[in-house]
Amino acid sequence: FNLNELPETRREALPAGPLEVTAKIDGSLGILYRGPDGYAIATRGSFSGQQAQWATRHLRQSYDLTGLPREVTLLFEIVYPANRLVVDYGPTEALVLIGARRLDGFDFAHADLVKIGAQFGFPVVQAFAGLALDDLLNQAATVRGIEGWVVRLADGRRIKVKTGEYVELRRALNHLRPEVIRDMLRAGPQSWATFRGAVPAVYVAEVDAIAASIDAEVASELTRLNAIMAELLAEVGREDRRAFAVAVMHHFKHEAPLLFALYDGKDIRPQVLKGLDLAMVPLPEPGADFRSGGGPSE
Repeated sequence: FNLNELPETRREALPAGPLEVTAKIDGSLGILYRGPDGYAIATRGSFSGQQAQWATRHLRQSYDLTGLPREVTLLFEIVYPANRLVVDYGPTEALVLIGARRLDGFDFAHADLVKIGAQFGFPVVQAFAGLALDDLLNQAATVRGIEGWVVRLADGRRIKVKTGEYVELRRALNHLRPEVIRDMLRAGPQSWATFRGAVPAVYVAEVDAIAASIDAEVASELTRLNAIMAELLAEVGREDRRAFAVAVMHHFKHEAPLLFALYDGKDIRPQVLKGLDLAMVPLPEPGADFRSGGGPSE
């Protein structure tokens, strides 16, 4: 958990003693396991998700774990471009060794991870010597381009210390869901412009792609409703509202509110947006930034 997130992770509750500080990598937690066909990697949430599949392929293509004791479980941070969360690692593809546990619960120190990494060829998470908690908090206010740090306490517990920039970007991502984008489009051009202007630059293209898909679906629905409207008016004329109402309720009962609004000359786009079933909209394949599951390590 994060520093100060729970009562037991508040600063005053932390034990005194030396700290082991390592980088907090912004990827997905990968957990080594032994399956019927050899070593594989699961994420925190799935044995078969995209991150788990990628990590297992990468492991089998790049590493030989012959000699790894059966009682040792290796833990990795899964990093590759399509799995980007917030921090941009460019073209990096890696299983970064961040931890190792033994069946009896023994938790390997960073020095042990360095030895394991050297034995099997894994990159190992960076460690920072001589840093106190106050040092990290001071850096967290100004450092950019990283997620933060993992602090291993004297009693073996770990806490996370995240940079202010990362926290703000994650908060922004919470508002970039398709439902929120749909509602901002519905609120009108000015509200949409304000919302889009507040989106971090790194996510603008994805937000625009989702908005474009929603707009295309709305345009298609408006075209359909206007065609129905034209058909009805050709049948009953515009002057006879009662005949129009009868025809609508007989043939197009579900679309009645929208058709009556069209008959009265109203803009029905906000209503169409409100009633849009996003599950039926062919949204672009979401990047990691818009995932809610799949094993990202927060």
